[in-house]
Amino acid sequence: MRKKNCIIASVGKKSLHRHWLPKTQNYDVHLIVYDDSYSRFKHDSAYISVDKGYKLKLVYRYLEKHPEYLAHYEYFFIPDDDILISNENIERLFELMQKYSLSIAQPALLDSYFTYPSLVKDKFTLLRYTNMVEMMLPCFSKDALKKVLFTFNENESGWGTDFHWGNIINITGKEMAVIDSIFAKHTRPIQSSKEENINNLTNYMQKYNLKIDIKEFGCIYLDNIDKNFFIKERDKYKLLKNELDIVANFLKEKCFHIDNTGLFSGKLGLSLFFINYYQLSGNRIFYDLAFFVFEETRNQIKKIKNNFSLSSGLPGIGWLVEYLAQNKYIENETDEILEEVTYKINSHDFFNYEDFSLDNGLIGIGFYYLARIKNSNFTLENDQQLKENEIFQKIIEVLQSYLQEKTKYDFPDINIRDMANFILLFAQYNSTKKHEMITLTGKQMKWVEKLYFHYLHDMKEQNLSLECLYNNLLFAYTLSQYFTTLNKKELQTNIIESILNYSKDIFRSNWINNSTSHELIPLAHIYFLFYQESKIDDFKNIALSFLDKVIYQKDKIKEELNHLITSDIKKLLVEGLMLSSILSDVKSDWTF
Repeated sequence: MRKKNCIIASVGKKSLHRHWLPKTQNYDVHLIVYDDSYSRFKHDSAYISVDKGYKLKLVYRYLEKHPEYLAHYEYFFIPDDDILISNENIERLFELMQKYSLSIAQPALLDSYFTYPSLVKDKFTLLRYTNMVEMMLPCFSKDALKKVLFTFNENESGWGTDFHWGNIINITGKEMAVIDSIFAKHTRPIQSSKEENINNLTNYMQKYNLKIDIKEFGCIYLDNIDKNFFIKERDKYKLLKNELDIVANFLKEKCFHIDNTGLFSGKLGLSLFFINYYQLSGNRIFYDLAFFVFEETRNQIKKIKNNFSLSSGLPGIGWLVEYLAQNKYIENETDEILEEVTYKINSHDFFNYEDFSLDNGLIGIGFYYLARIKNSNFTLENDQQLKENEIFQKIIEVLQSYLQEKTKYDFPDINIRDMANFILLFAQYNSTKKHEMITLTGKQMKWVEKLYFHYLHDMKEQNLSLECLYNNLLFAYTLSQYFTTLNKKELQTNIIESILNYSKDIFRSNWINNSTSHELIPLAHIYFLFYQESKIDDFKNIALSFLDKVIYQKDKIKEELNHLITSDIKKLLVEGLMLSSILSDVKSDWTF
């Protein structure tokens, strides 16, 4: 027993403690087996015993029986057995406890089930000083553990004790911390519904006159905050993240009351938002919810078997499956998963369509087939993929003919949002680099440029709605994307410069200042995309200015949500996805 640090854990048959076993000789591991797994684990440690009960009770009895351990070790890490953490992070935990003279601390949580958001990893900080470290995975100094050890024996579950520890050690502000430079994963859902646990918590809090009041007493910032962070100010990031949290929890409550299965305003859209929010927040509940909602929709496939729109039909299911697979949320076996869906879609005749829109028309079908083609397993080696490629090429031919017809008119009656998505479809297809590039003819390109400058002129009109402004900016962005795929840098530069020159005067308009967050977030997102494309700081500053206005209106968010009706879900989903994209510093691949 020469080591100065130790882990003490109560473990059962599903324990993850083997991930903690030291590769070096820097700490000991003490195991208390609470079920019939002793024979399985008996060679995992030199310190192993058997006892029955909850973790803190078991640790209390173990140290009462072995006071020499409490006298010997300097630091004690006491994690639940469903905590996944590397031994490198455990060693780092002990180092930081000593370096910063911490009495009680814990690794931050990431990709976890959790109760308290304050314990989730903060990307800006090395550690945050606090008054609460959770009983799930606390680390104690010897002196602190001696003082708080009696609380381990106060009730069966230990619930409520962690709100007491700060008072017992008389914290002044820098004795307790959540350490963000290391992280752990809590792999099982919280058992918050057990009546016994709730009673233990209530009785303990009443006995010691405690209340749930988690505070932060300052932080130590990372030496080198990632220079690629779009939002570098922690306070601004936290305020925007809080607004996104409100939206996410609102949609979480509403998701079971929405009958629409669609990708744009129904359950498939909720699944898409939840998975993106999970990726940002690390809240595993939303990962589970995303797949619960998705599977619920797949089980109702008969209801939409004759619906072939991207927004609410079979192509929406196919697109989302490809999104999940290509982003590694599910196994990339989409041919098998979508066998029934692809058969029905491939058997449908799309070429009598007069609707060329994204929501219900041919452009939307094009995006579905594009998602299929972008898959790394799409290699044209089977009949189904050959047919899908043939259909997509025919869709492109039809859209090309449609555009050719439109060039007969100076300014035709055309939905600019559809035009933007039409160009984006070409750009994203070209970016796959799997086939010959899709290009517009010289005549078509001149017409598109003329159309663009027509809408640019419209943007300078003071009475233009923010929705129209956004659609026009999206058109400009998609043109820029298209020129990028063709390596036409001069044309791309012309687009970027024209938007930049226009945008410098945008804040002189009062209608910008009087806009709601629902209107401002899409504008912030499109300028975020322009910045990601060009790395021009002016675009970033404009986006951040819009976000500042969103923060200024933060008190209105809940009020606006209370008046939201089901038909507005589409708008809220889009805003949630856009804000998730900005806060994640990710150029979204769901944009259309």
